[in-house]
Amino acid sequence: MPAGLDLEAAVFSYLPTLGLHALRLGGYQAGDNVLVIGQGVVGVLAAMVARLVGARVAALEPDATRRRIATEAGGHVVLDPGDISSDESISRVFGELGPDVIVETSQAWSGLTTAVRLARQETRIAIVGIYRIDPSAEVGRDLLRATFMNRDRFHNQHLRFIGCSNDHADDYPVGVARWTIQRNMQYIAEQIAAGLLVPTRTITHRFRWNELEEVYERFANGDRTMVGVVLRWD
Repeated sequence: MPAGLDLEAAVFSYLPTLGLHALRLGGYQAGDNVLVIGQGVVGVLAAMVARLVGARVAALEPDATRRRIATEAGGHVVLDPGDISSDESISRVFGELGPDVIVETSQAWSGLTTAVRLARQETRIAIVGIYRIDPSAEVGRDLLRATFMNRDRFHNQHLRFIGCSNDHADDYPVGVARWTIQRNMQYIAEQIAAGLLVPTRTITHRFRWNELEEVYERFANGDRTMVGVVLRWD
């Protein structure tokens, strides 16, 4: 950690590395258009990192509360995917070029189908979210028909799906692996210390350690107002 880095900001040194790694795997180049799907804490930070490295950024989030939080935190355009005008709004942000890289963080099948629908020629879809439940039969059929069964939308479009986790956890020599989780965290911490990345804007709640049960209960009950949650230990 850089000297003097605020501890509350320092706890966010890891989460932004997920979006950073997704951009690298997605072949991000300076100036690319980046669309982030999902604006939980990982998605908001991914959008902030994309702005940090020079991308034109837009995001999609169905929940109104999270759209507001993401807009205030990251300063990027956050749209409702259920709004019929959202496609037009994305076109205003990206122009006729569309998204070069789509970072999918929603963990929802609807997020993936939206990514496929909005992709254009040579778009790379970097998938961070893990789909933990089976899709409905209808969604599964629609997804297959829009990709592998569709020559124009998949083969001719050169559509690419990229599974993303993170860089190596081991501290390999630079000649073996340029980026590791530790080096990513160091890079992010340096950007935070320089004031170029302000992840504390995503903080919506602060709890003491002995309130952790309440935090999990609220998550389990579908509380969408919690995005960045900090636990204080004493």
